[in-house]
Amino acid sequence: EGRGALKLNRRAEAAADANEALRLAPGFVEALALRAEARASSARFGEARADCLAALARDPAPPPFEHSLESFCAAVAAGKLPKGQLAYPVSPSDPPP
Repeated sequence: EGRGALKLNRRAEAAADANEALRLAPGFVEALALRAEARASSARFGEARADCLAALARDPAPPPFEHSLESFCAAVAAGKLPKGQLAYPVSPSDPPP
């Protein structure tokens, strides 16, 4: 799971998971967002911004995810590592809170 890998600071693994998800489902918003996070955490802000803008263009939902993605995009556009994590929608593969 890419989000879990990113939490463990395994950026390359997270990006690879996102790439595989995008290969299977091009335009998958959450995969674009995950790859953007992995790239931003590696200071690849231009690529992170491109992924972020592509995700926003696909009308992400729910609203908390969209708003966190907008804030994320603004930070990477300024060449900064965003604070906090994106508010991904809940997934059945997520561990219980």
